[in-house]
Amino acid sequence: MKSTTDRYYSAHLAALGTCRVEIGVLDMVRDKMQLRAVNVDEMSRYIGWLKYQNTQGFNIYVRPVWPHTMTLVDDLTDESILMMQAEGFEPSFIVETSPGNFQAWLDNGVEMDQRVATRVARLIALRFGADANSADWRHLGRLAGFTNRKPKYRDTQGRFPYVRVHSVDPPSGGYAAAAEIRAEAEHQLAAELLELEQRRRAMAAAGAAASRDALPIARFWRDGRYDGDYTRADLAYAIHALGRGLSEAAVRASIAGRDLSHKGSLKRQDDYIERTLAKARQFLDS
Repeated sequence: MKSTTDRYYSAHLAALGTCRVEIGVLDMVRDKMQLRAVNVDEMSRYIGWLKYQNTQGFNIYVRPVWPHTMTLVDDLTDESILMMQAEGFEPSFIVETSPGNFQAWLDNGVEMDQRVATRVARLIALRFGADANSADWRHLGRLAGFTNRKPKYRDTQGRFPYVRVHSVDPPSGGYAAAAEIRAEAEHQLAAELLELEQRRRAMAAAGAAASRDALPIARFWRDGRYDGDYTRADLAYAIHALGRGLSEAAVRASIAGRDLSHKGSLKRQDDYIERTLAKARQFLDS
């Protein structure tokens, strides 16, 4: 007869609908996650080791190996799950991670690129009051059959709650609202990209019309003294340009002329430019 752990983890992996998964073992003390990709049909080879790690205080997680069609929604209640089901966001399966708290896996029916998959996860999380910080294409969920080792869940006898399979009911072809929410995600991302490009062109035009007393920022980006460090080059340019009377708007436009998307959202990009200007003003005032 299979143990509780064996029954739960087997049901969980079967519901993921993939032949290969990544298993995560989290050391909460060191805040370090160890990841290992395994074939589902070879999982039994690792269960003894995972059980031992769990008894030693480690938490056990899982996600399908990318690419896949699943979306994880974390930190749900009974009420939010009922709302999801009523609005066409039927989970393929639900895991109870602690008493009254759930994670749901939804099947989108198609693979998406990482940006779209992340936006879909966040839209669903925001819609149903789930954890938006756990909403992205690569987040791991707790693996059923192991205990949740967060200290706050330890009972008076020193025991921790098992992560349990709450329900398995995969809708055929994915959840009903999958195409609609995917289209919304794609529309939002396209609109943000267009806005970014328009801002970049406008700021570049403003920079080109600025005073020619200062050297162009491209000279600083190519300057070997900065060894390809664009952050240092941007700051050096800002000090140079402001010191020669260029307006802050013109300096902003020049810095924004390069691709800053790696900084994150438009707000994060603006924050980076403002920090650079502040440092330049502080240097000039000292």
